[in-house]
Amino acid sequence: PGIGAVPTQRLSATVVAVEERAVAWVQDDLRETSETLELEQIGEVIAQFSREDYGLVVEKFGAPSDVDGDGRLSFLFTHLVDEVGGLAGFYSASSVVAEEVGGDGNMTDMMFITPTARFETYRPLLVHEFQHLLNFNQHVLVRRGASEANWLNEGLSHLSEDLVAGYAVSGQSDIIQAFLEEPSAVGLAGEALLDPAKRGAAYLFVRSLVDSFDGDAIFIGGVELIDNC
Repeated sequence: PGIGAVPTQRLSATVVAVEERAVAWVQDDLRETSETLELEQIGEVIAQFSREDYGLVVEKFGAPSDVDGDGRLSFLFTHLVDEVGGLAGFYSASSVVAEEVGGDGNMTDMMFITPTARFETYRPLLVHEFQHLLNFNQHVLVRRGASEANWLNEGLSHLSEDLVAGYAVSGQSDIIQAFLEEPSAVGLAGEALLDPAKRGAAYLFVRSLVDSFDGDAIFIGGVELIDNC
């Protein structure tokens, strides 16, 4: 799908790893750089997600979509993410929506991932994008409602990273610092996709709810609570 200055386009990719809950695809004409993940590393990342992290996130946020009926999530490692800039990955709801109602024709439960991030950051990255997929499924495909507000969606995805990684690895410290540099200039509402300060504000808001309302109970029940605030 098109995002930012990157236009909608078609690319070919090859499956390089298959686990019970996840499949890794790699763009066929991926550029070889010193930062690009090795295929073995991608296999490790996907295995970790499928065998441990998938269950952790589903327990907190609910079940994912399965529009292609294979019971697996697809992670496409592509330089398109790098070309967008400012992101390490993204989820596009158009991938799970039919073309006749505005989808892009993928009809695959897919997330788009950079192949050039630091290896230790992939665990929270995959969990972050997975929450976006879960969020859209629960709000739109299951409940037939509106999609989540962007700032809150980002805050919940950063919150999900806390399930698998500490502040330094996940990057929470960076967005918190961005917010603290001028907190009075940052509001919650609005677009947070490329705004680290707003992401920091959103994360601290939902993190405070979890800490104030006895932890785990807020993750699923709390999403509805936030919606009603």
